[in-house]
Amino acid sequence: MSMLSKVDELIESSHDEVLMCKKWNVFYRDNLYKEVYGRIWPSTHRYYFEANPSFLTEYKNFADMQRFPIIMLRDGLITLSAFFLSNPKPPADLESIFLVSKKWEHIVPKPWHKNVALYSFSRPKVAKKPKIVLGFGIFNEYSFWKNTSEECFLRVKDLIPADSKKVFYMPMRERSVFQSVDESPVYTNSLKLLFQHFGSDFELITNNNKVLSTKLEAGDAILNITPDNLLCSDNYLNHFFSSKNIGELGLEETKSASNGRKYALSLYHDVCISEINSEGEAFASMFYKMKILNVKPSELNPKFHIFLKELNRKGSLKI
Repeated sequence: MSMLSKVDELIESSHDEVLMCKKWNVFYRDNLYKEVYGRIWPSTHRYYFEANPSFLTEYKNFADMQRFPIIMLRDGLITLSAFFLSNPKPPADLESIFLVSKKWEHIVPKPWHKNVALYSFSRPKVAKKPKIVLGFGIFNEYSFWKNTSEECFLRVKDLIPADSKKVFYMPMRERSVFQSVDESPVYTNSLKLLFQHFGSDFELITNNNKVLSTKLEAGDAILNITPDNLLCSDNYLNHFFSSKNIGELGLEETKSASNGRKYALSLYHDVCISEINSEGEAFASMFYKMKILNVKPSELNPKFHIFLKELNRKGSLKI
């Protein structure tokens, strides 16, 4: 049976006992990293899909994962690379299938291919002349490894029509995402750039709860200011607004593989599942350099974050 046929079967036969959203006994692997995801809510807010969209931190170990035949990992580069570098081969008895964001296909080790498929999303087309544009993002260091904050805000200025009403969601956090990292300079600089490019011609939302009550209609648009954030590859806000038929400015159109599968998440957007094609060279290179430099692959190890950032800076790791 092909990988996509297995995915089809698992999604079609899903029931309460194999749905993460129905479980009360979630065994978090690490409370600190659980708190990290709590601090970037609502981007990490849960949503329903039969493939169990969730984060690695929500599973204690492989035995815990085995409770779920299929798991859709919403993680970004930091946690996914730590997971695969710590487990370059899946356990021999692992039957669960993992869905990984297509963006991170190149960091999946070759031995994992029999347990991994890829996901991407098909979302509403953006209005030609949106009346309102809501810009949002995750404003910490992990959003600006690929492009600087200056480059990100220049992109925003270029994409938003001059006559659209501009609303920006930039939450003020009580604490940094990682307690050992002072994120205030990144946030302050982002605010500075916002005022520099738009003056006072915008509405600013800093309350986490208020963004979900922002009234947008089908003729409006959203804009992800930090599309390359490395903590979360599957942002709940994209689903929330896609379900209201609101498109995103600057979003590259997803081209599904001809033999891929589509599953509806709402009337207006789908998740697209495809088979993995990468040969795993990027992972092999990353694994070798990690061993040479004796870096512990842990999302809680600051040296590991520096290691990944250096690989990206030198062009050895694509983001």
